[in-house]
Amino acid sequence: EPVESSAQVETSVAQASIFVWDTMRREEGSRRWLRVLKGMIVIPAILIEWALILAFFTCIVWFEIWVIFDWGGCRDFNKLSGADEWGCMSADTLRGWPGVVMGALPSICEGVFFELLLVISKFTAHSLISLYEFNTREQHDLAVVITIFLLEVVGKVGFISILGLGFVPTWSGRRSDPADCKLNGDYWLMGDWSLGCLKGEIPFQVRLKLFESA
Repeated sequence: EPVESSAQVETSVAQASIFVWDTMRREEGSRRWLRVLKGMIVIPAILIEWALILAFFTCIVWFEIWVIFDWGGCRDFNKLSGADEWGCMSADTLRGWPGVVMGALPSICEGVFFELLLVISKFTAHSLISLYEFNTREQHDLAVVITIFLLEVVGKVGFISILGLGFVPTWSGRRSDPADCKLNGDYWLMGDWSLGCLKGEIPFQVRLKLFESA
């Protein structure tokens, strides 16, 4: 009987160990899948906000170019003048004080957006980080700060990036042709007023000058 009791004890201990091991493995698997699910929420949320920020700055670049060269009349004026160096580079040159007001609107919209972006970034960061557990308050605060930085870094360089990469260069490797703008995606939204069409009617040196003065 003592031998049988000892064997039963050993069997019970072995079964308990197996049960504990299986439980720990299942819990680890659940935590792993939970981390994956959280990542599937956090990463797309950051990418979506980046995309919205870049879309906004694309609109701001278009608005500024449209105010100067289309509404302000500088495109047609410079073409008629025939000068190699475009002299009309601001809406107030031909429009007077209404041109000053319209020319200031893109910068005003950009400034308002920066303030709004900070609020949105803080809210988004706190919401995303609340999905995770941290051992200390310092770790939590650091994660929030890093997330806000990741969200805001695109906003800080958004305007200059769209202007420098989307408006100034000609990526096709050949001279810009206004007719080529019909192949761009923004043509289906804005037609002849699209950023691609405005870009095709402005010489490269003028686009570069705008970039350097931004």
